[in-house]
Amino acid sequence: VDVKLNTCATPELLKAEGYDAVIAAVGAEPLTPPIPGLEHAKVATATYGHEDTLGDSVIVIGGGQVGCETALHLAKLGKKVSVVEMRDALAPDASTTHRGDLMSVIAAEPNFVPVLNARCTGVTATSVTAKQDGKEITITADSVVLAAGMKPKTAEADSFIGTAPLFSEAGDCVKARTVEWATKEAYFAAINL
Repeated sequence: VDVKLNTCATPELLKAEGYDAVIAAVGAEPLTPPIPGLEHAKVATATYGHEDTLGDSVIVIGGGQVGCETALHLAKLGKKVSVVEMRDALAPDASTTHRGDLMSVIAAEPNFVPVLNARCTGVTATSVTAKQDGKEITITADSVVLAAGMKPKTAEADSFIGTAPLFSEAGDCVKARTVEWATKEAYFAAINL
């Protein structure tokens, strides 16, 4: 296997290399809902490896699998983490087997504070305002993290169409989901070559 590090794959590069097959797996990017002040939040995926840039208390906007796993990671580092989720349950997008284990670990973590049925309406560098059960609430913390979902990089993936006689797409660039789906889709894309 020839691995090319520090190389940006472009349609032109792949055409020049003359590959027989190309599988685009360029992933997804964070969703940024139209919430005033959201520019003050750090994207969840960008906090890994940079946890020291966050304060001792953190608000995570979004209680899906990514939000819960990020919040749990930060809580285990000793940070007090409030998770603001608009639905009435945490991590409904997680697989059944993973969700059960995740909920058990969350329940045992005292630094993890769920705030359910709360739709975020505003963000500052140190607070989140939300509507919860018809009332406005404000939660304060040292830092705010966004985990409101991902959107596929469809246009980037589609730009590779025609770069090889055989072409397919796999993973989050098709539809943002879990690593389980991405791995399964990548397996079938490769096996179908």
